[in-house]
Amino acid sequence: MSTEIFKRPRKPKQYLPILSYTPDAFQGDLMFLPQYKNVNMGYYIVFIIIEINTRKLHAVVLKDKKQ
Repeated sequence: MSTEIFKRPRKPKQYLPILSYTPDAFQGDLMFLPQYKNVNMGYYIVFIIIEINTRKLHAVVLKDKKQ
């Protein structure tokens, strides 16, 4: 009980902001989930795009990399 009352609070970690000076800056990546291919009607790739300035996420599922 004394640990809960007298424990010093931790200082939050300082992170550098992630930003871009161009208006339409995106980062994208593919995520492969072959273990779910049979369950998801053949879809097993997720294409993820993040807009850097607004931090909005867009995701699209794919059956293969050629789509």
